[in-house]
Amino acid sequence: MDKIELHAPIKVNGEDVRELTYDPEQITVAQLAAAEASAKAAKAKRQSDSVVAVAEFDYTFHFYLGCAAVIAVNPAIDVTDLERIKGRDIMRLVGVGRFFTLPSGEQGEGTSDGPSATTRGHSPRQSERSTGCASSTSSSTTERP
Repeated sequence: MDKIELHAPIKVNGEDVRELTYDPEQITVAQLAAAEASAKAAKAKRQSDSVVAVAEFDYTFHFYLGCAAVIAVNPAIDVTDLERIKGRDIMRLVGVGRFFTLPSGEQGEGTSDGPSATTRGHSPRQSERSTGCASSTSSSTTERP
């Protein structure tokens, strides 16, 4: 479990809260759906239909996912409490949600013995993709595509 130190405390049940503990691994499917619904409702108030949101770039969704990670380990806190967060503290909560939507570092540590898609064997050799121009000192055996 991690924590966010708030620059500007918020009131929760009449008391100042200066730090929020959170755990994205405790987010449930219901909380994920609620975060998505909250983000869509917030966007509907301020944007046109011409913008397509992608989860990895949707900062409002990230905020509400961050809220879900806080609420998952602090059931006495409500999303309306967290919506009172201001300034830089907002981006700290957005960061929690953003990292939830990104692939984890564990994916690169798989158990597969096969080559990954970015191994050298899958790209042309340097001589096959040369972008240099022929010069007066070039060998006559140099072929150009």
